[in-house]
Amino acid sequence: MRFKSTPALLLLAPFLACAAEDRGATERPQVFAERQFLKADKPTKDLFGDCSQGGESDCRTGLCLNTEAGYVCSKECTEDEACGSGRCATIHPGLGGRFCLPAE
Repeated sequence: MRFKSTPALLLLAPFLACAAEDRGATERPQVFAERQFLKADKPTKDLFGDCSQGGESDCRTGLCLNTEAGYVCSKECTEDEACGSGRCATIHPGLGGRFCLPAE
């Protein structure tokens, strides 16, 4: 008796597997591909300040970049002198692609 029911189960296995996959697909949580920042009440961070919580809303400059040092407030620049203790680096090709980054 045991062997007679085994072929029947093998025939049903693909259908049972599909049903399990369909149920799992609707139960998965939504995944965000980009960082979702909290909104700061007002900007309080200066150049190179940590903006990992509020993003650009944390920065007085209005710009938060993800750098090797983490999320920091930045601004556009054309030369190192504009960046205080940091450096002016090209992070995007073309006009206006230079921004202040923390010193290494």
